[in-house]
Amino acid sequence: AEARRWRPRVHRLPGVVRGRAPYGMTDAPLRVWIVEVGEPLAIDPGNPKRMRASLLSEQCAMRGHDVTWFTSAFDHYRKRMRPTGDFDVRGDGWEYKITVLPALGYRRHISLARWRDHRRTASELVARAVDRQRPDVICAGLPTLDLAEASAKLADHFDTRLVIDVQDLWPDVIRDALPRPLRWAGSLLRPMRLQAERACNRADAIVGTSPTYVDWGVAQARRPRTEWDHPFPLTSDPPTLGADDLVQCEAYWSRLGVEPSTTVFAFVGSFSRHFSFDPVIEVIAEWSGRHPEVRFVLCGEGPKRDRIASRLNGSANCVMPGWVNAREATWLLRHAVAGLAPYNPIPIFEQNYTNKLLEYLSVGLPVVSSLRAGLQGSLLREEQCGFTYEPKDPSTLSNVLERLLLDKELRERTSRAAERVFADQFSTAKVYGAYAEYLGELADDLGASRSRAS
Repeated sequence: AEARRWRPRVHRLPGVVRGRAPYGMTDAPLRVWIVEVGEPLAIDPGNPKRMRASLLSEQCAMRGHDVTWFTSAFDHYRKRMRPTGDFDVRGDGWEYKITVLPALGYRRHISLARWRDHRRTASELVARAVDRQRPDVICAGLPTLDLAEASAKLADHFDTRLVIDVQDLWPDVIRDALPRPLRWAGSLLRPMRLQAERACNRADAIVGTSPTYVDWGVAQARRPRTEWDHPFPLTSDPPTLGADDLVQCEAYWSRLGVEPSTTVFAFVGSFSRHFSFDPVIEVIAEWSGRHPEVRFVLCGEGPKRDRIASRLNGSANCVMPGWVNAREATWLLRHAVAGLAPYNPIPIFEQNYTNKLLEYLSVGLPVVSSLRAGLQGSLLREEQCGFTYEPKDPSTLSNVLERLLLDKELRERTSRAAERVFADQFSTAKVYGAYAEYLGELADDLGASRSRAS
């Protein structure tokens, strides 16, 4: 009933390029559909973080394209429902539309309820999109498998271009999450594997958040890699903090005992199976006596939060505020000594640039990561913008943090490197600007090829 009463609103956001007309505008704008769930939206309350789909939508809209982002009514992070319908998002000289599809919701990340939710949203996508004007290109995130497959069906229906954007290796990641004695049950995921293969096989191009993810998608498509199969890393710019924001954030953190002068090691994320907090917990306990002036601030929600909080009960040097908004998180990270990235060292993280890495680099924060191998470990070593530790040895984590605590010159040098690496390689204008240009070139190239063939 609330959704039916809800009327579309216009949400105004700051332009990526202030004081200038949209750049890169094409003479022949395209109709671009982006299919992506699990991200904050501009219509969400508070100050939602702009992630992959919103940033790509902005960059496409800035080039004059007609952009619709199809997403779910279920807020994956807050586990709440949004109103359904069409909403306009506008900035300085650009706008795009969000179509929020009905969903069922779920409580656990791996559950039958989540599978049903994805199925429902995918069926709603087809039902609501099939009678719209033909898009020139559809860019669909994988996961979800159901929405990726539904996007492939729509691409067939409209005889249009399809890009599959591989952001997580489903169903491989689900199989890997099973306890070893139950790995045999991975064979039951065969229907999901077929969904991935069908979606990737229909795609005109495979995009991924890393070269390895692109290769995985191409393998599902069962074809050679082409020039159009291209990686674009996950990244986002931190929000700009105005004078009022600074006052509000400082007051918020002060109530929790975190002052601008407090020495902080920070984590902002989800307390999920993706992370191993055991070494962090041991270091916090050890440092309560060695460095009582230091605060470990662990922000976020998730299925493992209560257990971690219980183990840290009574630790005066640890603050667990729960979920914080983007501005509160940015204020904290800008005042921290380093950002903690205690990932479980499994291939899906080692083969990618993780969210924590890019979030910390974006504010010039040195990264302390458990991923010693792969892309992230190599970047931290080669660019000297952070450090790694042995994930099963808390003493190595303690040693890294103590070096940063005691060596001001090292902190400053590593922070400058973090800022430089993000600006050179991961700024959203560069990554998603290139992504938007890519979609335009892909549509033009394949469109010309099909015209010649006909």
